[in-house]
Amino acid sequence: MQVSNQTRVLQLQCGDLYVEIAPEIGAAITAFYRVDEAGKRFDYLRPTTAQAIAAGTISEMASFLMAPWAGRIRNGRFEYQGREIHYPSQDPTQPHSMHGFTRDKAWLLGEYQLNHDASGDDDATLRNDTRHSQGAEPENNIMHSQDAELKYKVMHNQNASLENNAARNDTKNESRCAYARLYFTHQASKEWPFSFTLEQTIRLSPQELRIDLRVCNTGSESMPFGFGHHPFYPCDADTLVQAQVGQAWQGDHEVMPIALIDHPAQPKLAEGLRVQAEEHDTVFVAWQHEARISWLAQGESLVLQASAPQDFFVLYAPANQPWFCAEPFANVTDSFNLRARYTSDVIGGLDIAAGQSHSTWFSLRPEPYTGP
Repeated sequence: MQVSNQTRVLQLQCGDLYVEIAPEIGAAITAFYRVDEAGKRFDYLRPTTAQAIAAGTISEMASFLMAPWAGRIRNGRFEYQGREIHYPSQDPTQPHSMHGFTRDKAWLLGEYQLNHDASGDDDATLRNDTRHSQGAEPENNIMHSQDAELKYKVMHNQNASLENNAARNDTKNESRCAYARLYFTHQASKEWPFSFTLEQTIRLSPQELRIDLRVCNTGSESMPFGFGHHPFYPCDADTLVQAQVGQAWQGDHEVMPIALIDHPAQPKLAEGLRVQAEEHDTVFVAWQHEARISWLAQGESLVLQASAPQDFFVLYAPANQPWFCAEPFANVTDSFNLRARYTSDVIGGLDIAAGQSHSTWFSLRPEPYTGP
């Protein structure tokens, strides 16, 4: 992904929690961390380097949204309501189209909201950024960074949502949070002939980071839709992940699903699996919408929660890496091609009618590690 050498990184703060966001790099999160009273920092997500931000390398961000599908589509092809859809892979080394395309585009930053002091002292400067999401020029009075390290703070905005949608007019919650709204618009194209809009609200409270997602079908016909979040967590030999899951999809040599199986990691996940003890690129079904990551040596843990239809849990733990991924997905790999053979409870994915919308959320809540 090509980005400007003036790529902005927004810093939201609430109490001792911080989250940093790069709107131009797929609205990716570049860091999520706590700074204690002694000034010690603990990163709950793998922090992004300045070099990766400057280069716009999405795979090196701390977390990003995948849409309008998560995972892979076999050879970038599937049939939908009698029409063949072909979205070619953007990776010349990979025949299967991967993780959608909204991560590869700049998003429009709407309101930047609050830099909130949990004690109640707010620094309340108002701003909306109404620039177009593609190729926009920076405003003169917004700070930028030539080396992608300079950050500017997100300030409080008492205004309602740009869309003035009462369903999202949660002023009471936002008065206690730092938050930012980001927007993405896709017009039907040859490769993806479905028009839609996305809105992400990234909200930081004293307790947690929460991402609300709303998708709206702005076209004239039903559209297929899938999504997921791709957070990366730091890990060492004593990092555990816990989750209640069902069966897993067995993959072939290209990690494409071929059968549902009982997986040996199921009981390990229930008790707490050491993520560096074994390799994984595994999609589990029947996830109970909660997982816990624990860093035993550091005395920290993180509770991941997600709403339906994020019913699938992906564990990606490559060998010899100081990071891993525990991801909430709303569809399994190649779900669009599996519809003819499997029911939606084991493959996921949505059909959104023309003019209709769907809302969901994902959260990360830090807690002290208190033992098993």
